[in-house]
Amino acid sequence: MPGQPVPGAPSWQQQPGQPGAPVPPGAPGWQQPGQPGAPAPKKKLSQKALIGIIVGAVAAVVIIALVIFMLFKPGSLTTDDYLDTSKQAALIQGKYATASWELSNAISAASGTTTKFSQSDVDKVKNEVKAFDEANTKFTTLKAYQNDEDIKKQFDKYQTKAKKFSTLSNNLADLALPMNKAAKACDDTPTSTMYDSDFYSSYESYINDCSAALDELGKSKVDGIKEYSTSLKDYLTSVGDIIKQMKELGDPNNIEYGTDAYTKMRDLIDKYYDIEPPYDAQTKLYDTLDKLEESSDPSKELNNLTDLIQDKVTEHLDKK
Repeated sequence: MPGQPVPGAPSWQQQPGQPGAPVPPGAPGWQQPGQPGAPAPKKKLSQKALIGIIVGAVAAVVIIALVIFMLFKPGSLTTDDYLDTSKQAALIQGKYATASWELSNAISAASGTTTKFSQSDVDKVKNEVKAFDEANTKFTTLKAYQNDEDIKKQFDKYQTKAKKFSTLSNNLADLALPMNKAAKACDDTPTSTMYDSDFYSSYESYINDCSAALDELGKSKVDGIKEYSTSLKDYLTSVGDIIKQMKELGDPNNIEYGTDAYTKMRDLIDKYYDIEPPYDAQTKLYDTLDKLEESSDPSKELNNLTDLIQDKVTEHLDKK
C-alpha cells in the first residue's frame, strides 16, 4: 500500500516522503520534484483551452459532414431519376387516354336505345379509372417528385384536375345504366292513335315506365341530371293529366259530333299539342356536362408536366 514500508526492505527502499526514509543519491524513480533529472509535472489545461479544443473538433466534424453531404446528399437527383418520371408520365398519359375512351363509349352506348349495355360495361370504365389513379399515386413515390420542387408543384397542379376527372368519370359510369334504361323507356312512345282500343292503357303504361326510369336517373351525383329528370317528369305529368281527362270522357269512337263531350275532347287535344316538350332541358344538360368535362380535363396540365420533365432531362444531359 502507498505510504507503507516494504517488509524486510532496507530503510532506504522505503517510499519517498515517508518520515525518516533517506533517499539514496542517484536512485532512479524516487527523485523529488525539482531535482535534477526529474520529469516536469504535467500542467492542467485551462477551461478556455479545453473549450477551444472541443469547438475546433466539432467544427472539423461539421465541415467533413457538409462536404460528404454536398457530394452524396440524399436529395441529389440524377438523369435516371428524371427519366423515371418521364416514363411514369408517359404511362399516365396512356391510362388517361384509355379511361377517357372507355367512358366515351359507355356514355354513347348508354344514351342509345338499341345498344346493349350492362354492369360489366360500367365496371370496365371504373377499372380503367382505377388504373389511372394508381399511376398517379405511383408518380408521387418517385425521387424527382419528392426532391424537385418544380416537378412537385406542376404535378400537384395536374393532380387537382386528375382527381376531378376520376370523380366525374366514376359518377358518369354509375349514371350509364339508369341513363340507358331511361332512354329506352322514354323513347318507346306509344304508336296507338286515340281511336285504338289500347290508346289509354298504352299511354298510361308509357308514362309510368318513363317516370320510374327518370326517378332512378335523378339520383345521379352528376350536376344537371336531377334538373333534367325533373323537367321531363313535369312534362309527363302534364301529358298524363290530359290523358286522364280524355279517358273520363270515354271511348272517342262513341262520342258524337257537336256534343259537350266532343267539344271537351277537342279542347283537350288542343291542350295536348300546346304542351312543349322540354327540349331546353336537354340543351342545358349537355351544356352542363360540357362544362364539367372541361373543368375536369387534366390534358393541359399533364402536357405541361411532361414538357417540364423533358427540360429537366435535357438539362442534366447537357451537364455530362
